[in-house]
Amino acid sequence: MLDWLKKLAGGAPIQNKAGLGTRQVELLAEDFAPLDDLSSGISSRLTRYVVDDEGGEVLGELAGLAKAADKFRLRCSQHFYGLDGITPRSEFFKTVECTSPGLFTRLGRVYDSVPQVHRRLHRIFGDPKLDWLEILLLEATQFSMNVWPRRCHACPAMTAVRKI
Repeated sequence: MLDWLKKLAGGAPIQNKAGLGTRQVELLAEDFAPLDDLSSGISSRLTRYVVDDEGGEVLGELAGLAKAADKFRLRCSQHFYGLDGITPRSEFFKTVECTSPGLFTRLGRVYDSVPQVHRRLHRIFGDPKLDWLEILLLEATQFSMNVWPRRCHACPAMTAVRKI
């Protein structure tokens, strides 16, 4: 089948407990791939954590990577410039179809674990324990705070409208 799934998980196939499509798993892996320059194989471990809810200790490893913000380029960091357009992250959020809230919670926790991302947060929820949610929403909607007019994109998986 897909040999990259086996390689991604270090030999063991990803179980895809979240039920993502193959392309969405590929996009997550592509998005995490620049972090491999800082810690070999971390993209595989992050993908397994998000998709299968295994190996949560990788969040601590990510938090210890001082230059992760440079590589990962989250919108709430100082390093996001040039992210407008098509990226694996934007394509993931544009195409993801998943009913597992755990997947989005884990993905938000990954974003929250990147060092130095909190410099630009507005704490819209008023609680530091919900910073992961603010970061997730910024990434999912590609919200650009420092441009006028402000703009964002829809994320079909995160709408309040339920398809019947």
